Amino acid sequence: MPKVVLTGYGPYISAPTNPSEMVVRAIENRTVCPEALALLPPCRIITQILPVTTEAQMGINTLWDQHGDVSDSAFAFIHLGVDPEATEFHIECIGLNVLQHIRPDANGITRPGDGVALVNGGPLALQSTLGSSWLAEQLGHRGISASVSWHAGTYFCNLAFFKVASAVIMDDCSF
Repeated sequence: MPKVVLTGYGPYISAPTNPSEMVVRAIENRTVCPEALALLPPCRIITQILPVTTEAQMGINTLWDQHGDVSDSAFAFIHLGVDPEATEFHIECIGLNVLQHIRPDANGITRPGDGVALVNGGPLALQSTLGSSWLAEQLGHRGISASVSWHAGTYFCNLAFFKVASAVIMDDCSF
Protein backbone atom coordinates (compact mmCIF):
# COMPACT_ATOMS: atom_id res chain seq x y z
CA MET A 1 0.00 0.00 0.00
CA PRO A 2 1.40 3.45 -0.87
CA LYS A 3 2.41 5.64 2.01
CA VAL A 4 2.21 9.35 2.71
CA VAL A 5 4.61 10.91 5.19
CA LEU A 6 2.80 13.77 6.94
CA THR A 7 4.71 16.15 9.19
CA GLY A 8 3.81 19.03 11.46
CA TYR A 9 5.79 21.11 13.92
CA GLY A 10 5.97 21.23 17.68
CA PRO A 11 5.69 24.39 19.73
CA TYR A 12 8.02 27.36 19.46
CA ILE A 13 8.10 30.89 20.85
CA SER A 14 5.67 32.34 18.25
CA ALA A 15 3.33 29.32 18.48
CA PRO A 16 3.28 27.79 21.98
CA THR A 17 0.50 25.53 20.71
CA ASN A 18 1.31 24.73 17.11
CA PRO A 19 -1.80 24.19 14.96
CA SER A 20 0.17 22.05 12.48
CA GLU A 21 0.81 19.52 15.25
CA MET A 22 -2.88 19.49 16.15
CA VAL A 23 -3.88 18.86 12.52
CA VAL A 24 -1.32 16.06 12.11
CA ARG A 25 -2.51 14.40 15.34
CA ALA A 26 -6.15 14.67 14.24
CA ILE A 27 -5.38 13.18 10.82
CA GLU A 28 -3.30 10.48 12.50
CA ASN A 29 -6.37 9.60 14.60
CA ARG A 30 -8.71 10.11 11.60
CA THR A 31 -10.78 12.56 13.64
CA VAL A 32 -10.66 15.52 11.26
CA CYS A 33 -10.37 16.46 7.60
CA PRO A 34 -12.23 13.60 5.88
CA GLU A 35 -12.59 15.95 2.89
CA ALA A 36 -8.83 16.40 2.64
CA LEU A 37 -8.15 12.70 3.22
CA ALA A 38 -10.53 11.93 0.35
CA LEU A 39 -7.99 13.52 -2.01
CA LEU A 40 -5.54 10.71 -1.32
CA PRO A 41 -5.71 7.25 -2.82
CA PRO A 42 -5.91 4.42 -0.27
CA CYS A 43 -2.64 4.76 1.61
CA ARG A 44 -0.85 4.35 4.90
CA ILE A 45 -0.26 7.71 6.58
CA ILE A 46 2.97 8.01 8.56
CA THR A 47 3.06 11.02 10.85
CA GLN A 48 5.89 12.82 12.57
CA ILE A 49 6.08 16.02 14.60
CA LEU A 50 9.29 17.95 13.93
CA PRO A 51 10.93 20.01 16.67
CA VAL A 52 11.30 23.70 15.84
CA THR A 53 15.04 23.90 16.44
CA THR A 54 17.80 24.49 13.93
CA GLU A 55 19.74 21.43 15.09
CA ALA A 56 16.77 19.07 14.75
CA GLN A 57 15.70 20.53 11.42
CA MET A 58 19.12 20.16 9.83
CA GLY A 59 18.74 16.42 10.48
CA ILE A 60 15.48 16.16 8.54
CA ASN A 61 17.14 13.87 6.00
CA THR A 62 16.45 11.09 8.49
CA LEU A 63 12.80 11.30 7.36
CA TRP A 64 13.91 10.46 3.86
CA ASP A 65 16.25 7.75 5.13
CA GLN A 66 13.38 6.14 7.07
CA HIS A 67 10.52 6.58 4.61
CA GLY A 68 11.76 7.66 1.20
CA ASP A 69 12.54 4.33 -0.42
CA VAL A 70 10.21 4.30 -3.42
CA SER A 71 10.57 0.54 -3.66
CA ASP A 72 8.84 0.57 -0.26
CA SER A 73 5.79 2.28 -1.83
CA ALA A 74 6.53 5.89 -0.91
CA PHE A 75 3.91 8.12 -2.47
CA ALA A 76 4.32 11.64 -1.10
CA PHE A 77 5.74 13.82 1.61
CA ILE A 78 3.36 16.48 2.95
CA HIS A 79 4.73 19.03 5.41
CA LEU A 80 2.30 21.15 7.41
CA GLY A 81 3.47 24.37 9.04
CA VAL A 82 2.00 27.46 10.56
CA ASP A 83 2.10 31.09 9.51
CA PRO A 84 0.79 33.16 12.42
CA GLU A 85 -0.65 35.69 9.95
CA ALA A 86 -2.33 33.25 7.52
CA THR A 87 -6.10 32.99 7.25
CA GLU A 88 -6.12 29.93 4.98
CA PHE A 89 -3.98 26.98 3.94
CA HIS A 90 -1.01 27.92 1.74
CA ILE A 91 0.19 25.27 -0.69
CA GLU A 92 3.89 25.90 -1.21
CA CYS A 93 5.29 25.65 -4.74
CA ILE A 94 8.97 26.35 -4.32
CA GLY A 95 11.58 25.68 -1.64
CA LEU A 96 14.70 27.82 -1.42
CA ASN A 97 18.20 26.59 -0.63
CA VAL A 98 18.59 28.88 2.39
CA LEU A 99 17.85 28.98 6.11
CA GLN A 100 17.52 32.48 7.56
CA HIS A 101 15.10 33.60 10.24
CA ILE A 102 14.56 36.43 12.66
CA ARG A 103 11.79 34.62 14.55
CA PRO A 104 13.34 32.59 17.38
CA ASP A 105 13.10 28.81 17.28
CA ALA A 106 12.02 26.76 20.31
CA ASN A 107 15.44 27.38 21.90
CA GLY A 108 15.28 31.14 21.29
CA ILE A 109 17.89 31.00 18.50
CA THR A 110 17.65 33.23 15.42
CA ARG A 111 19.63 33.19 12.16
CA PRO A 112 19.56 36.77 10.88
CA GLY A 113 21.75 37.97 8.04
CA ASP A 114 22.48 36.29 4.75
CA GLY A 115 21.43 32.80 5.87
CA VAL A 116 23.11 29.47 5.23
CA ALA A 117 22.77 27.03 2.36
CA LEU A 118 20.70 23.98 3.21
CA VAL A 119 22.46 21.87 0.59
CA ASN A 120 25.97 23.05 -0.29
CA GLY A 121 26.35 23.23 -4.05
CA GLY A 122 22.62 22.53 -4.49
CA PRO A 123 20.25 24.45 -6.74
CA LEU A 124 18.93 27.82 -5.60
CA ALA A 125 15.33 26.50 -5.58
CA LEU A 126 13.25 23.36 -6.18
CA GLN A 127 9.62 23.17 -7.28
CA SER A 128 7.00 20.82 -5.86
CA THR A 129 5.88 17.94 -8.06
CA LEU A 130 2.41 17.60 -6.49
CA GLY A 131 0.59 20.28 -8.50
CA SER A 132 0.06 23.06 -5.97
CA SER A 133 -2.66 24.87 -7.95
CA TRP A 134 -4.62 21.65 -8.43
CA LEU A 135 -4.36 20.81 -4.73
CA ALA A 136 -5.52 24.29 -3.66
CA GLU A 137 -8.43 24.01 -6.11
CA GLN A 138 -9.41 20.57 -4.83
CA LEU A 139 -9.38 21.78 -1.23
CA GLY A 140 -11.52 24.75 -2.28
CA HIS A 141 -14.09 22.40 -3.86
CA ARG A 142 -14.34 20.71 -0.48
CA GLY A 143 -14.91 23.96 1.41
CA ILE A 144 -11.33 24.28 2.70
CA SER A 145 -9.88 27.72 2.00
CA ALA A 146 -6.47 27.37 0.34
CA SER A 147 -4.19 29.27 -2.02
CA VAL A 148 -0.86 28.79 -3.74
CA SER A 149 2.18 30.29 -2.06
CA TRP A 150 5.07 30.71 -4.46
CA HIS A 151 7.79 29.96 -1.95
CA ALA A 152 8.05 28.63 1.55
CA GLY A 153 10.03 31.54 3.02
CA THR A 154 13.34 30.89 4.75
CA TYR A 155 12.21 29.38 8.07
CA PHE A 156 11.62 25.74 8.97
CA CYS A 157 8.76 25.02 6.53
CA ASN A 158 11.17 25.93 3.77
CA LEU A 159 13.90 23.81 5.33
CA ALA A 160 11.68 20.71 5.41
CA PHE A 161 10.46 21.37 1.86
CA PHE A 162 13.92 21.90 0.38
CA LYS A 163 15.76 19.14 2.26
CA VAL A 164 13.20 16.48 1.31
CA ALA A 165 12.86 17.85 -2.24
CA SER A 166 16.62 17.65 -2.71
CA ALA A 167 16.57 14.04 -1.49
CA VAL A 168 13.67 12.96 -3.72
CA ILE A 169 14.82 14.73 -6.86
CA MET A 170 16.48 11.53 -8.06
CA ASP A 171 13.59 9.23 -7.08
CA ASP A 172 10.01 8.75 -8.21
CA CYS A 173 8.31 10.35 -5.21
CA SER A 174 6.17 13.46 -4.91
CA PHE A 175 6.74 16.39 -2.60
